[in-house]
Amino acid sequence: MYAFGMIGVGKMGSSILKAIITNHIYKKEEVLLYVHNPLQKQQLSVDGWHTAQCEKDVLEQCNQMMFAVKPQAFEQILPKLVDKEYQRVIISIAAGITSDYIQSFLPKAKVIRVMPNTPLRIGKGATAISSSSNVSSFELQSVIDIFSSSGMVVSIEESQMDAVVAVSGSLPAYVYYFAQAVIEQGIADGLEAEVAKSLCASTILGAAQMILTSSETLEELITNVCSPKGTTLEGLQVLKELHFQDIVKACSQAVTRRSRELSK
Repeated sequence: MYAFGMIGVGKMGSSILKAIITNHIYKKEEVLLYVHNPLQKQQLSVDGWHTAQCEKDVLEQCNQMMFAVKPQAFEQILPKLVDKEYQRVIISIAAGITSDYIQSFLPKAKVIRVMPNTPLRIGKGATAISSSSNVSSFELQSVIDIFSSSGMVVSIEESQMDAVVAVSGSLPAYVYYFAQAVIEQGIADGLEAEVAKSLCASTILGAAQMILTSSETLEELITNVCSPKGTTLEGLQVLKELHFQDIVKACSQAVTRRSRELSK
């Protein structure tokens, strides 16, 4: 019997595995993995991982297992795993896949939904966790331990999970998109590429820390950067004229809506 199993080992799954091993939550020999791709399976074996022949092996041979696959894959995977008596912990990191949907195939499973984001890869993740009513506090804590080893964790109600996808799950992509525009314009204005990149990234990092640590409101933080008739105010005026906040809110609404569409 293995302590932990994972179905699907993509970028996020690989990052979670790294955190598990690096932080001594489980040993490599205590983990069983299943991937569909034969070449990836072979590489995992070469790297010293135990691999399963099928998804059902992970379900049956692990005390705790994680689905680390895309939401669209659940329709193919779950019908292979139907078990009315299965009572162990199942973790899902897929957006939009509800506990009820998983329990429609595994009615007694203890489902914990997790929404991590990609900064988990460098130990700076932001993760939201919710659980079905049959999960014990000990079982929930064991999953919190996995993700808190690579960043911050918050516990929420499952009904709030779609909103989390927009607030933290997808947000890194939009931060990168914003940074890309700032850096490109900095280069166009005469900065060297590495200088523009370093200044932009360090500023985003510092501003994020200000949000977390300052007692001031966001409105006050914005005002503090602005001098009357100064440069920042000029830029903010352009953002307001282009309805920047409305665009960001529409983006978040689209993410939340898509997460709900993926719900089963």
